[in-house]
Amino acid sequence: MNRIPFLLAAVAVSLLLAQLPSWAQSTDSPIPAPRTTPRAMPESGVQGRARSLDEALKQPERTRQLNMSGTTITELPPTIGDLTNLRVLDLRGTGIATLPATIARCTALEEVILADNAFTSIPSVLADLPALRRVDLSGNPLQIGERDLTSLNNVRVLNLARVGLVEVPQSIGSCLDLRHLDLSGNRLTDLPTGMSNLLQLEVLNLSGNQFSACPKAISPLTNLRELDLSSNRLTTIPNEVFAIPRLQTLLARANRIRTLPDTLRSGSIQKLDLDSNDLEQLTEGIGGLESLSVLIVTNNRLTTLPASIGLCKGLTTLDAGENRIIELPVAELASIPGLRSIRIAHPLPVLLPDGTVDTKTQKKP
Repeated sequence: MNRIPFLLAAVAVSLLLAQLPSWAQSTDSPIPAPRTTPRAMPESGVQGRARSLDEALKQPERTRQLNMSGTTITELPPTIGDLTNLRVLDLRGTGIATLPATIARCTALEEVILADNAFTSIPSVLADLPALRRVDLSGNPLQIGERDLTSLNNVRVLNLARVGLVEVPQSIGSCLDLRHLDLSGNRLTDLPTGMSNLLQLEVLNLSGNQFSACPKAISPLTNLRELDLSSNRLTTIPNEVFAIPRLQTLLARANRIRTLPDTLRSGSIQKLDLDSNDLEQLTEGIGGLESLSVLIVTNNRLTTLPASIGLCKGLTTLDAGENRIIELPVAELASIPGLRSIRIAHPLPVLLPDGTVDTKTQKKP
């Protein structure tokens, strides 16, 4: 066998590895997580912002944001209705369980944050706020009735994470303006058919539930751009999910995924995260993800990577650490022009001329 092409490919990959940043060559440093910036806490005294209701009522017509988060209160006084120009109300972690009816006078209110309180139902008065677009009810012990979600018909961002949901009411299908829906940290095993009505939905977080199969209501969501299925009980991801036409980010960490479809087709998926699953083989169909830029398959049981990965010409980041890889498609990896971050094992493997890994020098993960 003529090994010159393999040798050239191995040299190319070695040069590629040598150009990586220091974290990629380390024996104990994973790819850094993206940095997120939390929303800044409005400061007292800034024009239009207040940290207490008393402060806000000194100039009610000028108050645009009221942030009382972390302040222990038993109830919100009816005078909240005097803040007719209020746009953002943050009451997270205050301990309240109800909203006064007078809040309906806050007709400019766009965002209501009620996270980590004692609400047991969705406040019906929210239906009387014509400008309301963002609602956060996460971390409340909610009992959601079949018609309760109809009060949120105009909302675009809805956070129902960690509210104890066992099922989602069919009335979710009436929230036709939803763009971002967070249902993470509940006990869901399926989604209602009404979910398929949410054709404007762009971000759906289903992580931390009890799904053993991908809900069928997901595939009709043609405008979906980000889907998080992490920390469930999935054993595979069907083609119907990969075929969602605008899906760019698919997160499925910490499941029980053993296989993926043999044939994958997507011109939109840019990031695929399959960390901490049970994959022993990565499907050749991976080459059908034409726009793939970031592929994460760490903490699986892979022994090789498919040659078809060379068809992912837009790939910039490949993280396959914490596996059992003993063979690499070096020529195909070397042919990917923008691949600048690659991690195969700790430490990086020594490649033999035929593209296999020198098992004498590789440590077991």
